[in-house]
Amino acid sequence: AAQLLAAKLNLAADAGSCTAATNAVVAGQALLDTINFTGTGNYLPSKSKDPNRVLALSLAATLDSYNNNTLCP
Repeated sequence: AAQLLAAKLNLAADAGSCTAATNAVVAGQALLDTINFTGTGNYLPSKSKDPNRVLALSLAATLDSYNNNTLCP
């Protein structure tokens, strides 16, 4: 969620974008909606075998790359 928020702020600030970043933002928001994320609680614990956890970690890595200006050319 933190990486998604940062990416949304970067996009709002016209920091530039690419398809991979846009897709990750859309998928990240969809995932948060799916798990009914409210900002508190433990939704995808580290020992969870939930496939959403794997997706969340992948999206977080992609969004981290975008936020650190290493994803988009």
